[in-house]
Amino acid sequence: METYQEEKQDYTKPDLITYIEVEQAHKHDENALQPAIDNTQERGYGPEELQGDTLYGSDENVREASSKGVELIAPVKGPTESPAVGLKDFEFEDDTGFITCCPEGNKPQRVKRTRKKNINARFNKEVCSACLRYDTCPVKSGKKAAYLRYNDKHVRLARRRAYEETKEFLDKHRWRAGIEATNSHLKSDVGAGCLRVRGMTNVRFAIVLKALGLNIIRCANTIAACPLSFLSSIWTLITQNLGRLTIHYSILSIYLSKNRYLFLFGY
Repeated sequence: METYQEEKQDYTKPDLITYIEVEQAHKHDENALQPAIDNTQERGYGPEELQGDTLYGSDENVREASSKGVELIAPVKGPTESPAVGLKDFEFEDDTGFITCCPEGNKPQRVKRTRKKNINARFNKEVCSACLRYDTCPVKSGKKAAYLRYNDKHVRLARRRAYEETKEFLDKHRWRAGIEATNSHLKSDVGAGCLRVRGMTNVRFAIVLKALGLNIIRCANTIAACPLSFLSSIWTLITQNLGRLTIHYSILSIYLSKNRYLFLFGY
């Protein structure tokens, strides 16, 4: 996990790696997201917005991240809908998820929720049969009417698929590609691509240190580019924590005095 800046680049704030974990190859990436969010929030560096690729964009991850105050921006996981007509092309009520009309503007005759919490939308069979989109539409004809059966998860995924086609989503999600440059720097600059250790414990230890080294390199580059801004930040940090520094200095003085007394008199 890495920080990034959407607006104008602030060269006094380098992009830093805030979380890194090494897992075995058979473990799915989808299950690595929530531990990353929990870890960064416990350390006070939790993100408000998180970019991810399709492997992290499951409905469960999006909902759980939202419950923790994190907006996960990632493409919908799973097979895409038909390019002709999909559930994302229908209009829904915001609170209930009931369909209000189809892409052709036809309203359903009745929409109800079943005992298993699924939703059934009933359309006029004759109107649907005469529709030019009938062959590619998810609404299918039955004995008495045309039906579309779905559930709340399908509605959430349909809304996300519709959002993925907007300019707002494309502008936000384009920043996710920046992590690939960090992966390249880890391999080329600090040697994470060719480790001289074996075993999960040793590999994890080496990767964490190399990520820390990359952070140090980025901070050093920031200091070299903006020395005055860095000194100003250090001075602000000192003034804000002057009281703590005074207390620590007093404790250190007492400790040193005690050790000097023991050295001189041998007690």
